[in-house]
Amino acid sequence: MWLAIKTKLGLADSSVTVEQKTNLPGAARKEGFSCTATVLKFGRRLIYGTAECVDDSGRLLTHSTITCIQGEK
Repeated sequence: MWLAIKTKLGLADSSVTVEQKTNLPGAARKEGFSCTATVLKFGRRLIYGTAECVDDSGRLLTHSTITCIQGEK
């Protein structure tokens, strides 16, 4: 999620996480995995998004919902 926010707001942005909930429906077992983050909404001050990790076969390992607050401009 950090990288997704920095891509939009730039590296100098000082946004921080204010809330995160992570569910762990699966476990990685000595295998590769990949993660993606999606920004759902850039509000005036709050940023909402999700992040997921899946193993090489596409099985869901983690699902997170994240709220960040934008740093002062």
